[in-house]
Parts: sequence; structure tokens; C-alpha cells
Amino acid sequence: MKKRKRKKLTRHSEKNKKKEGKRLLISNIYFYILIYQNKKSKENRT
Repeated sequence: MKKRKRKKLTRHSEKNKKKEGKRLLISNIYFYILIYQNKKSKENRT
């Protein structure tokens, strides 16, 4: 029983890791877009 529970937990944690990775990727892309827009606006001003 205990071993089965452990397997379920690991599987669940793997899913969570994947979700976290996706979230990190999305946040990184969003951050990059923000920086890119800031650079563009600065270039337009000069």
C-alpha cells in the first residue's frame, strides 16, 4: 500500500513539475516581450 501511494505521489509531482515549467516558460516569454517593448519605445524616442 505504501509503495503504491509513493508511486502516485511521484507521478503527481512530475505533472506539477511540468505545469510549473510551462508557467515559468510563459512568464519568461512575457518578461522578454515587456523588455523588448521597452527597448523599442526607447529607440523610437531617440
